[in-house]
Amino acid sequence: MSNGGIFRHGMPKVGCDSEPNVGGNSGRDSGRDSAGKVTQAGSGSWGHSAFRNSMMALILTIGGTIAGYVAPVQAESPASAPEDLIQTIDRLETAANDRNLEGLMDLYASNFEHDDGLNRRDLRNAITEFWNRYSTLNYDIELIDWEETATGYTTETEITITGQTAGDQPYRLQSVLRSRQTLAHNRLVHQTTLEEASTLSSGQSPPTVRVQLPEGVAPGDRFEFDAIVLEPLGNTFLLGGVLEEAVDVALDRDPAFIELQPL
Repeated sequence: MSNGGIFRHGMPKVGCDSEPNVGGNSGRDSGRDSAGKVTQAGSGSWGHSAFRNSMMALILTIGGTIAGYVAPVQAESPASAPEDLIQTIDRLETAANDRNLEGLMDLYASNFEHDDGLNRRDLRNAITEFWNRYSTLNYDIELIDWEETATGYTTETEITITGQTAGDQPYRLQSVLRSRQTLAHNRLVHQTTLEEASTLSSGQSPPTVRVQLPEGVAPGDRFEFDAIVLEPLGNTFLLGGVLEEAVDVALDRDPAFIELQPL
């Protein structure tokens, strides 16, 4: 099962005509305040501050800063999930994979809100822009746990999204997003992103980049992170860059460019 969303990416500015061998990743852990996001990039690789938002909010945004811990839901096992909940998740996954926008949006309540500030209209626009960027996309949603409420359910899910952009130099997308959502009367009314990690890669054999972030920091605090290239680069060289921005829905529509420099 799956779901997806806003892909927010700052494309790298690379001053060369040859195809870069590119690959990168970025991650976020447990909750996020308005602290912002961090992106790292490389020639052998460039990380993306993209994905933010949504399990079933079909919204991906790679966010790098971390703020605070979100306690897990004390819930039931996926195997015991009621049929109406399974059907709702299946409908989300099917509509996303079919790019059925009307069918997908029908599963979101008119008062839907996301912790990142998205409402239902923002979500619709974000999904449309995301789908336009990718020639192929595949969504898979896994129910991690669930809890029954007076009007529906609180669920925790993990969504895997894979895809590829169109064009002569396509980028391959791999994203994993864990989130918590509130459903009322079989529609999503609220969503919180707990963790996310995404990779964009291009070329025949892009290197693997591991980004190590602290488990948690207070809003406004400074922190350091490591970007580790796991394979030898041989005779190739590495480009990289870091971009920090405050969390802002408007930036998802007009992403900044990532300036890459030799490392």
